[in-house]
Amino acid sequence: MSLNDMKLAGRRVCILGPRDASLDGRLQKEVRALKKAGATIKVIYRDRTHFPELLEDDVEWIALSGNPEFELPRLGNEDVWWPLRVLVNLTITKIKLKKYHARQETKDLTFFDEQAAQEAVKFNPDFIQANDIYTLRTGHLASLKSGSKLVYNPYELFDSYFSCEEMQAKANKAEGDCIPQCDLIIAAWPGIRESLQARFPNKKMVAVLNSLPDALVQTDATHNPVRLVSQGGIRRLTHDVNLVKAMVYLKGRAHLTLQGKSVDAEHENEITDVIKSNNLEGSVTLSGPFENSESISILEGFDVGLCVFKPDTPSKNKTLANRLFAYMNAGLAVVLGSTQAHREFPSVEKFALIIDPETPESIAKGIELLLEQPDEIIKLGKSAKEMYAQYSWEVQESNLIEAYNNLWAEE
Repeated sequence: MSLNDMKLAGRRVCILGPRDASLDGRLQKEVRALKKAGATIKVIYRDRTHFPELLEDDVEWIALSGNPEFELPRLGNEDVWWPLRVLVNLTITKIKLKKYHARQETKDLTFFDEQAAQEAVKFNPDFIQANDIYTLRTGHLASLKSGSKLVYNPYELFDSYFSCEEMQAKANKAEGDCIPQCDLIIAAWPGIRESLQARFPNKKMVAVLNSLPDALVQTDATHNPVRLVSQGGIRRLTHDVNLVKAMVYLKGRAHLTLQGKSVDAEHENEITDVIKSNNLEGSVTLSGPFENSESISILEGFDVGLCVFKPDTPSKNKTLANRLFAYMNAGLAVVLGSTQAHREFPSVEKFALIIDPETPESIAKGIELLLEQPDEIIKLGKSAKEMYAQYSWEVQESNLIEAYNNLWAEE
């Protein structure tokens, strides 16, 4: 199918984006694909960041404040006796803060955003696409009011996502109430589709992988020391501390670069302390945030891409990170943690090494297998690039448009 066929011409799609929309490459790719297919797009997201690559496009972006500013109360002017002014201000501040936090907690626990729902209905959409569990109930109620078709587009599984039991119970209820009302579910990986299909067997579901546009990058030789890269946000679930500690055991035979925005200052400080205490300044680099459009080009010059989620990471066990497709696209050999999704990836042994990610020692042991066979690194990288053709975004965006078009044709 060619996107030039304009199969969605005249259709209106309202996308309820996730909380950190500026980092969501999947959202940005889908917006472009739907727009090229002729759809009119409105994106509603709660975030203060912007889309420098997309704001000039003919797309309506509605940014709702992620966490509304809390304004300190003020009593009178300077001519009011200052002790009284301070006392009243502090008292009112305490009361307002208590109400403010209660309101934020209630909003999260109900998984409903009334302001976003109103914005969606005003758009008079043909489709409402909810991108995660936080927006699913909002999308459901907005679709009932607007008469639009509801599309759920989860990038992760949320049935065991939250550590807070109350939050998890609310999430499960949101899924149980709303997924049966969805007209289409678009999963970011077949494992997500299969898991949801087992729970909701009568729902129409398709898989549209979160891959990337094809790139002309290929490694023809390895470096000395071998250059390792872990791309994505620096956060606890990516086990970056264990990756850094593994470098101690590799004794200068490899260099590790962590690419991405830090989302946890305490975790980043922990990583920095490990680097300093083990004299790893020459073996580990924190390169900082990058634009989604740079995710392939900044992999040039590396030999091995790392994605070492642990199997007990609920939200990652059955999903594939965007970074995996970036590594394949760039022609890197890949090292993967032993999750269900990684083990079930078709012909994974042709381009990747699956390792035990539980400890720094086990990670180092797995990486050493590649360090001892530099020719194998090149072989795996070339296989990754060849296999990527069937997963490229050019293929996936066609599947996305076809799914939308088929849903509309059911009218």
